[in-house]
Amino acid sequence: MLPAPMLPTPMLPTPMLPTPLRQPPAGFAEATAALEALDTTLLSGLGRLSDAQRGALRGLSSAFAGSPLGPRVSAAVDLACAGPAPEAAMVGLAAAREALQGARADALAAPLDALLGRPAQPIPATTQVDAPAEALGLLGNARQWLVELALAGLGQVDPSAVTAFDTSLGELQLISPQVVRPATLLTGFHQELLSRLPLAAMTDAPRARWADLWARALLVCLPSAPRPSSAPVEGATFTPWMVEAQHHRNMVSAVIWGVLEHGDAPQVVRTTLSGWRVDALAGDESWWAVLRGHPRALRAVGEGRALRVTGALCSTGDLILSDAEPGAPVDPVQVATAAMSLTRWPQMAATDRHPVQIAAPVYIAGPLTLVDGVACAPLGDGILPVCVDRVSPLQGLDLGALTKAERLWGLVRWDAGRWSVQPLAAQAKGAKAALAWPGVAIAAAKVASDTLESLHERATKLLRKKS
Repeated sequence: MLPAPMLPTPMLPTPMLPTPLRQPPAGFAEATAALEALDTTLLSGLGRLSDAQRGALRGLSSAFAGSPLGPRVSAAVDLACAGPAPEAAMVGLAAAREALQGARADALAAPLDALLGRPAQPIPATTQVDAPAEALGLLGNARQWLVELALAGLGQVDPSAVTAFDTSLGELQLISPQVVRPATLLTGFHQELLSRLPLAAMTDAPRARWADLWARALLVCLPSAPRPSSAPVEGATFTPWMVEAQHHRNMVSAVIWGVLEHGDAPQVVRTTLSGWRVDALAGDESWWAVLRGHPRALRAVGEGRALRVTGALCSTGDLILSDAEPGAPVDPVQVATAAMSLTRWPQMAATDRHPVQIAAPVYIAGPLTLVDGVACAPLGDGILPVCVDRVSPLQGLDLGALTKAERLWGLVRWDAGRWSVQPLAAQAKGAKAALAWPGVAIAAAKVASDTLESLHERATKLLRKKS
């Protein structure tokens, strides 16, 4: 699949932004500086620390003094400075990094909630979940691999050290649905390292991104970790009003935002439908990776229908579907308008708090304006640029129509040091109200995938020859 088209996103003058977003939150710059120091050390390698890098790590330890994580970070820093850092020290450093990102995310989310008029939500409740016994050995292999990457330096790893994990990664992808998250994350990180290494220069490395992936992967591969608690949902109505397509080379996901009528009051929730993808599937046929596991749900969304759902609702507002039946047709304008007045919205899980995870769903009923040729959406007393950097080609979004849009469905995000709106659907004046998501509509309309049928036929012939 081709990457999403890249269009310039203007750095708007501060007075043009909505008032709550004009100034960086208190302490944000200091947390960012601490992250950058740690990321530089991870890039060059924890196995050969300079005096300056040891000083930076001890500064990190001081930043956490007096906090619940303080003793763990202090012990990790001492072990890392004595070197070589064992797994326990690496986990402590990864936890420190995640905590800094979480603090930044909290600081950014507060003024955004104020701008959107959404009350502060309680911290999502969690429960401790153990990894399945059959995955423990493979998760241990993954942690050891990640430790070795950090000792060598993420920017100086030999490609052979990356491919050494191939066998364990392949087994992890197949072993259990309970470890699909670490398997997916490790697969993306693995593929990205292979595509970029060896580097021509250290400055070519996406330093913060690789450090993010490394720290998150190490923590999700622990044998036990907190997960959002959940409660059963049965026979509830879920009305979708926008969908985000996500993908990398090996995985395709549909993140569906909707209103759930369940319990004492309706609330905005999201459900994520995912599937492993093979290289032979490209373009719209990629949706078959999701259709294989969630045919009724994805087809109903593609047809613009509500769902009668059974599953579980997590404390974060994430809906886990176990069954879905198609319901009545959806008017996305009507549902989006109603959703904007609700007070309960999905929240980041405690372990997922990161600025890049900020995704506040919005429906903007008003014409976009142009700033330096780029569409900007009105929000509060200012505007935000509409940025398509994160829009997947599978979204089916007509980027050329954005400048003519009278209505916009999207997500307010913080990325690359600025606020923007990621568009998911747009509607021009006079256009028919519909879930503007051709990727799903095309997948829903197909009875079969030509590519999959061809692969199945070839596999059948090979089996016949062998027998």
